[in-house]
Amino acid sequence: MAKAQILIVEDERILAEDIRGSLANLGFSVAAVSSSGEAAIEKAEELRPDLVLMDIVLRGDMDGIQAAEQIRTRFNIPVVYLTAYADEKRLERAKLTQPFGYILKPFDDRELHTNIEMALYRHKMERELKQSEEDWRNSFDALEDVMLIVDKDFNIENINESGLALLGQSREEVIGRKCYEIIHGADGPAEYCLCRRLLESKKMESIERYEERFGRHFSMKGAPIFDENGEIMKSVHLWRDITERKRAEEALRESEEFSSSLLDNAPNPILVINPDTSVRYVNPALQKLTGFSSRDVVGTKAPYAWWTQETLQKTSKDLEEAMRKGAGRLEELFQKRDGERFWVEITSVPVITHGEFKYYLANWLDITERKRAEEQLERSFVDLARALSRTMETRDPYTSGHQQRVAELAHLVGKKIGLNGDRLNWLYIGGLIHDIGKFSTPEMILTNPGELTNEEWSLIRAHAKQGYDILKGTRLPWPVAELALHHHERLDGSGYPHGISGDKLILEVRILGVCDVVEAMGSHRPYRPARTKEQVLQELQTGRGTKYDVDVVDVVVEIVESGEFELGAESLSSA
Repeated sequence: MAKAQILIVEDERILAEDIRGSLANLGFSVAAVSSSGEAAIEKAEELRPDLVLMDIVLRGDMDGIQAAEQIRTRFNIPVVYLTAYADEKRLERAKLTQPFGYILKPFDDRELHTNIEMALYRHKMERELKQSEEDWRNSFDALEDVMLIVDKDFNIENINESGLALLGQSREEVIGRKCYEIIHGADGPAEYCLCRRLLESKKMESIERYEERFGRHFSMKGAPIFDENGEIMKSVHLWRDITERKRAEEALRESEEFSSSLLDNAPNPILVINPDTSVRYVNPALQKLTGFSSRDVVGTKAPYAWWTQETLQKTSKDLEEAMRKGAGRLEELFQKRDGERFWVEITSVPVITHGEFKYYLANWLDITERKRAEEQLERSFVDLARALSRTMETRDPYTSGHQQRVAELAHLVGKKIGLNGDRLNWLYIGGLIHDIGKFSTPEMILTNPGELTNEEWSLIRAHAKQGYDILKGTRLPWPVAELALHHHERLDGSGYPHGISGDKLILEVRILGVCDVVEAMGSHRPYRPARTKEQVLQELQTGRGTKYDVDVVDVVVEIVESGEFELGAESLSSA
């Protein structure tokens, strides 16, 4: 623990040195010694000591009391007076500066130590109290709800900024006024007045009420504060604006008057599910789509008859999250009574009344045909990417099948790491066309069996940026242009074309980069033979955590060592 820094203000040099020695013996540190009030103020401003020991009678135009006043008000540093004079007039002047102690000379070390420790402790407590009060005031004013404190005579003692904004008045105009007068514009407390009710019941009270003066609905809560005798001395009140909730409830009530006919005639299945997941209602459209009648379904709980075994875990989690978080839109694979599978888009919303979750309303839209079209479109994209990959490889027969094998390895790695279906598709397509920029590379360079010049290497490296330029304007459902641009970047910034590193490289780029290296090293090239499995794995282990992502390397090593992916082998798709 750091020693407390003490500033000594004493114009008697010998006495000042004695005090310095005493403080050192007592475990304190002397920040400085000043012999005048003016010098003491300068040192206090410069050093900001923890405490000032101040002689009252000092040489010069400023005495210790005047200096102490400035030090206290300007720097909030506690002052303990040292003096041989204890006359009434000086004591009265000294009191006005709110000192933290008063030691009469001569004094012993014990008295000095006690006064300093008490002063430091008191100052610490006052600082913490002030900070606590500031924190409370900031929290009080930061509340969006209206909060006010009212005494037992209905006078407003305090009100936060939200309350002042609601009233459109300043704090000075509100504090001390009767709450029923300033808020309700009444001459006395009404029967519904929370202050009046809790004064009678001596317990917390709450109501919901429409305040005509503000044109808003409020949830109002009031809690009494008791004195040491158990009597109410004041109360705290919280108003929450529930106007929008009330409007929604009113709209729901109006809707329920004719909802039965609307639901029964709706073309899409609509379900009402209770908080315990039991089905409360289904409309006839559910039977038309699934074959399950209202009699089959109402009263049953999750898992429901239309849930599929393979998606049971996901569907259970989706339902739980929708009921907990509120409105949402989900796509689920379900089954009909006869076992036929179909896709639905579920739009759901919880119905809440007076803050209580009543039921969960779900609307189904059959999207089976749309999902089939999307799957066909994805297959078309994959076929197109494969065609582009094969076309590009006709320009460089030495790397034939490279992109296909990179795509297959990247897809396998992504799956083991836990990427979802859409990201796996993105990764696979990106792998198929990651070298598409080589269309712009001269064929004689691509097939050159000899050592490349610096200029030729520059043309080779340009394929990443050229691939990006080719793909950036396409309307593929995945940002594959980013993979083409960055697949030669490395974690440590040693890659190209931009030398980006670390977290700026997304996971898909990290996977593709490692898979590209593995496939390239394991395959024959005109200028070198294929590397052995041991050499490839050594390269991965050497770059693990520096050039290459640790998790990706670990998964790739596992795949290669297990034989799931054979280096230099023909791709599965072209076999």
